[in-house]
Amino acid sequence: MVCVLVLVAAAAGVIQADELHLDNGMVLQGIVVKVPGLKMLTAERNNISEIRNLPFYMVDDGVRRYFLSTRFATPVDYDPLNPYVTYDLFQQKTGRAPGPGVVGASKATPFDRFGRRTVSLTSKHGDIHIIQGITKVRPDWVLVEGLNHDWEYRLDTKVVPDEVLQAIVEQATDQQNSEERKHAVMFFLQADKPRLAQQELERLGEDFPELAEWCRAYKQSIAELSARLGLNELKLRRLSGQHQLANFIARQVPVDEVSADVALEAQEIVATYDKALEDRDRALMWLDLLHAKIPEETAAELQGMRARLRDEMHVETLERLVPFLRVVEDETLTPDQKLALAYSGWVLGAPEAVEELKVAQNLWAARFLVLEYIRSDNDLRRDEILEELQNLEGVSVSRVADMVGQLPMAFETPVTESSIVEDVTFSSDSGEAERQYSLMLPPEYSPHLAYPMLVVLNSSGQDEASAVKWWAGDAQQQGWAQRRGYIVIAPHYLDKETGEYDYSTESNTLVRDCITHVRKRYRVDSDRVFIAGHGMGADATYDVALSAPD
Repeated sequence: MVCVLVLVAAAAGVIQADELHLDNGMVLQGIVVKVPGLKMLTAERNNISEIRNLPFYMVDDGVRRYFLSTRFATPVDYDPLNPYVTYDLFQQKTGRAPGPGVVGASKATPFDRFGRRTVSLTSKHGDIHIIQGITKVRPDWVLVEGLNHDWEYRLDTKVVPDEVLQAIVEQATDQQNSEERKHAVMFFLQADKPRLAQQELERLGEDFPELAEWCRAYKQSIAELSARLGLNELKLRRLSGQHQLANFIARQVPVDEVSADVALEAQEIVATYDKALEDRDRALMWLDLLHAKIPEETAAELQGMRARLRDEMHVETLERLVPFLRVVEDETLTPDQKLALAYSGWVLGAPEAVEELKVAQNLWAARFLVLEYIRSDNDLRRDEILEELQNLEGVSVSRVADMVGQLPMAFETPVTESSIVEDVTFSSDSGEAERQYSLMLPPEYSPHLAYPMLVVLNSSGQDEASAVKWWAGDAQQQGWAQRRGYIVIAPHYLDKETGEYDYSTESNTLVRDCITHVRKRYRVDSDRVFIAGHGMGADATYDVALSAPD
């Protein structure tokens, strides 16, 4: 395998951007070009005058292309002084036969240490085996070409196994050339591979002792990169509700080896979790002390509320106690008023907390009635509940509306272990049909946090559990869905006799019934329910999404 090492700088005629910052907070990376439209017809309409109109950005990261209005983003120019390290690899090609126009299922062997693999496609004439090779390696993507067929595409460098990437770079580098060895270290840094960069740096220091000073400087860069990647992962897990892991990662940041801003950010996150634990213990202690200062009869009435509040305490819910903790040592307020702030804030949210204990008790009574209303399918009982709610002093329609967002799950959440696939069977609302889906919960699932949900529809020849694992991974190797805190389900939507999607109303309804069943038993963010599929599952995805776009 022959290799050419290239340092890629900005190409003429385009805007290079390391990052494109969107107004909604998203950041896209890649080459940014202003374009007149997403297709030729749009481009022609935008250029009917002499003044050229370029209302869109196209962002090409080498693997994907994004199109968005120039009104919603700001490009950050590429730094020509920090070019990418790129390797051009020679792979022997034995033919350029065209690939099949229409194919069925496919499977691929792993890349070997030379960057080659075989992809097998199913066609009407039998299996077609296409040998592929990696012919270009960049920190952000690799170019894959067919060696016996005409086929070319790019993959994100992150999907190439570390051991394969390391072997390719090692073979492409003259081990006796210190400059090329330094470029290998730089490549792994640019590819966000601090572990591989550290290994290469240690080997470089052993083989070229005269580069000790250079190695010391890059050791600091590697430590900084590792800490920043860890911090990014920490933020991702924190937003996903994985607080135990986020707390653990924050405490592992080597504050003496990284920049001050990274160290400070990690320390602030640790302090936030320490304060949450302190607030929890402080709130429980003061509830006990205040219960002891009120009449025994009243304390007995509040005991059930205290037990439920304690059970529902979580990092995500502690903010409801802010009004209570703020005044808990204020001697101008009575124990009744302080307890009212705690218990009313818990059911309404901190901004709506009240100081009347009787009203707070009525709000808890209303809470139980609302939960019963949601669970009940008896119209007569529902009417009775509405009448009881109207008779509760201090319980208004607006307060019930505030309460809904703070409610626990109406239906008991089944005890399901995170990161494993579990098959769930239930009956449809009519009771005439049995439904089934495969489910995986994200790590540290909590009923106190609303999670996004991904509905995946498996392709022909793939079972539902495999489809879930493709998106979510497993306990040993977590996929993107788990890392981002998604509930993943795979409805068993295929016809049991043919194993195919039949485009029927029954199959379509089955998928939606599964979504409804999950939403009743797990905390799902209704604004973040997504559906996806491969092969036949993609056809079904399109069908279901068009029939129920909401």
